[in-house]
Amino acid sequence: MDSSQFREAATSAIDEIVNYYDNIQDRRVVSNVEPGYLKKLLPNAPPEEGEPWEDIQKDIETKIMPGLTHWQSPNFMAFFPASSSYPGMLGELYSAAFTAPAFNWICSPAVTELETIVLDWLATLLGLPDCYLSAGHGGGVIQGSASEAIVTTMVAARDKYLRETTSHLSGIELEDIIAHKRSKMVALGSDQAHSSTQKAAQISGVRYRSIPALKSDGFAMTGARLEEVLNQIKAQGLEPFYLTTTLGTTATCAVDDFASIAETLSRHAPPDVPGEIWVHVDAAYAGAALVCPEYQYLTSSFKHFHSFDMNMHKWLLTNFDASCLYVKKRKDLIDALSIMPTYLRNEFSDSGLVIDYRDWQIPLGRRFRSLKIWFVLRTYGVKGLQEHIRKHVKLGEGFAQLLRSRPDLFRIHTKPSFALTVFDLVPTSGVQAERTALTRDAYDLINSRGEIYITSSMVAGTYVMRVVSANPKAEEKYLKKAFDILVATTEEVRLNRPALTEVRGVMTDIKGIAEAAVLDVAVPLTSIPSSGLHLCRTRITISPRSSVNMSYFSKTDHTTHCPWKGDASYYSINLDETELKNAAWYYPTPKEKASNIKHYVAFFQEDKPVRPNEVTLDDLKSYISAAADALSPLDYEIRTTQDQITKERSYVLVNSISDPLTQLATIRTTEETLYIKRLLDAMFETYNTRRREVMAITSMQAMERKVLRGAARAGQRDAVDKGLTGSEAERLLQSLVREKWLERSAEGFYRLSTRGLMDLRSWLVETYNEVTDDPDDWQRVKECIACREIITIGQRCGQLECNVRLHDICETAYWNSRPNKSCPKCEREWDGEHFVGQGAVINTEEYTRGQRRSGPKKSRRPNDDSGAGGNSRRRTQQAEEPEEVDEGDGTEAADDEGEAEGDDDDEDE
Repeated sequence: MDSSQFREAATSAIDEIVNYYDNIQDRRVVSNVEPGYLKKLLPNAPPEEGEPWEDIQKDIETKIMPGLTHWQSPNFMAFFPASSSYPGMLGELYSAAFTAPAFNWICSPAVTELETIVLDWLATLLGLPDCYLSAGHGGGVIQGSASEAIVTTMVAARDKYLRETTSHLSGIELEDIIAHKRSKMVALGSDQAHSSTQKAAQISGVRYRSIPALKSDGFAMTGARLEEVLNQIKAQGLEPFYLTTTLGTTATCAVDDFASIAETLSRHAPPDVPGEIWVHVDAAYAGAALVCPEYQYLTSSFKHFHSFDMNMHKWLLTNFDASCLYVKKRKDLIDALSIMPTYLRNEFSDSGLVIDYRDWQIPLGRRFRSLKIWFVLRTYGVKGLQEHIRKHVKLGEGFAQLLRSRPDLFRIHTKPSFALTVFDLVPTSGVQAERTALTRDAYDLINSRGEIYITSSMVAGTYVMRVVSANPKAEEKYLKKAFDILVATTEEVRLNRPALTEVRGVMTDIKGIAEAAVLDVAVPLTSIPSSGLHLCRTRITISPRSSVNMSYFSKTDHTTHCPWKGDASYYSINLDETELKNAAWYYPTPKEKASNIKHYVAFFQEDKPVRPNEVTLDDLKSYISAAADALSPLDYEIRTTQDQITKERSYVLVNSISDPLTQLATIRTTEETLYIKRLLDAMFETYNTRRREVMAITSMQAMERKVLRGAARAGQRDAVDKGLTGSEAERLLQSLVREKWLERSAEGFYRLSTRGLMDLRSWLVETYNEVTDDPDDWQRVKECIACREIITIGQRCGQLECNVRLHDICETAYWNSRPNKSCPKCEREWDGEHFVGQGAVINTEEYTRGQRRSGPKKSRRPNDDSGAGGNSRRRTQQAEEPEEVDEGDGTEAADDEGEAEGDDDDEDE
């Protein structure tokens, strides 16, 4: 294509683009193509000969347009907007013409210097403190996205923290300490913050913890909530180094309490002191509103923070990508990201008089992105940008008023903020489950029709819809159209969908079932309105070898009851708003036993009798599947696994949107919660090394952790963890065993139970495993090679460096499927004499000596709780009290080994 052809093609393309924007409101907002549609329309290889531009341009409309979602349409009200404007497009056009990687000032001085100038303009326009301007120690740099900005600043914060806290060390000692510290470093963010902080922590190789942002605080992170988490983290021996605060959260556009956060950090991690916490302000969307003076009071605490980022490409008329990152000290970025190979050296860079933006970002090359920002700022001016923001905020307030005009249909969930309105639908009954299902159905139907496009979210356990009125082409008439669609769709869904008033319990006759079936309903207290939850857990066990047992755990009295009386019983699971209730259980005469249980399944107000002698294991699975479908709108899911010893199958109902450790701790005091965390640290860190993977602790070891000891306790000036008394620790351990979070073996070892492993699985992996790309790296939480479930009881390969583990219950089937009994990875012969779990201790010479001094005991297979020899895997009765273990010689080998390995064997560290 020569210049004349380009002029003709460009003119045609611009005409087509203008026509697209002029008529974009008439297009279906969301693409409705099927995955893989484009592959069917395009050839498998590029053409041998060049094609005329006219043919290429035609394919834009016929092949590309059908697969586009039109973000610039005024009917697009989802996510946050992807802004665009004609001045921004012209900037991109010129940038494409002046294309260059521009990593050094000398590559194109104008590219570097214009970026510095326009970002200083923008900082002043936003009301940012002077410390973020290039005239001082700070400055701005354009990144690709807010996520990229967080990764960049987290890397800088990590290196700054390590550099400052290890400056007194050198050589091998320094390398060891840095490696140890990195495993303890924690990045923080609100549980309402964007997921980019968690992703950045994963990339940076550090841990991540979320801070609760409560509804009572308007879903904003506060200094008080931050302080609670900092105390917990420090009590665990971890080191917080980075915090993301948010100006405009994704779900509700909440604004964190910057003043109280700054005050809390001034006491816990004073600024400009080695080891301070780097604070980043993520204002990706709502930061644009700072161009209006009425919002600039929000920046008053920013002088205490380290970095700030907002996206011009979201709400300020600049097309993607244009994320503007500001740092208070540019040296922090340069120290972490600068590398100077000889081929990049030049006299201007060496002089220190110019900025090389390659040292302010992760990639080397960069585009001329400042040009479009310059065009936009000059075209619209300060007043034009302020009018743009105020117009959209006013449109959002108008839309919220429309929703308020129909209180019979809509409920606004949070105060409209920054042109975002969050709401759900009002059910015909007072049942929360119907509210959720109704909102979901309406949301799905609206987006499937493509007239408008909105998004949904979960806020404090409530399913909500979000409407954003900040599209560049937004007008009142389009928001009125969206409201009319919402009204019509809500009424349609109400008419066609029967009221969901009950989700009833499901179970079945067990005749024909070869093994026990257990339904362990563990309904957590988190993310449920405090007035809405009366029941914490229900456990229903049906076994072909015994009668039916049922127990429940009440939030109000924290005691366990068995409601069975005589030959019949009735029990109600009452969740108020969610109405999980009226599960009727009929128990026949003792002579008929469990094989003749008569059971009724009541589901969505429909009774379905199941006749005795007709139920199979497949029926049980189908009932559980039906229960899972029914509970899905309530954000519960049913998970299943087998017990590592008995092979007993368990089904556990868990809250799919809450933190598993919080589930365990919801009725616990702070001291009890921290004690539980110390127990888990002992199981998965102290007594879990490469050479000896015990993952269990004795009674003595558990009692030793009732309080923090040594340096860790001394370092907790403001800690909330006062520890437990001996009797309090004993009662808590008994409670955790009784509630099936822990098991205590006949040898006296505490370990996580089947329920504990299932409920805490994701938390355990996130907390104790390292982020690595190498599957051969040793990890503290392991999987069985056969079933891929977590293994804490079983066997391991005899090769120390090999990571293959195998449950005892999977052993027979696994080896029967293999040509020989050798490790599938290292091919070493599998001797079955290397153990995971307490067997790694009780088969040692040290333990045997301790047992001889304690007197003779029955021989047991490692990890067998039955008290019988051979291959038995049947548990002892819960009423039996296991023998106490002489811990003098039996377990200190694990302590010695942790120390030899350099693991965290001392919980005081």
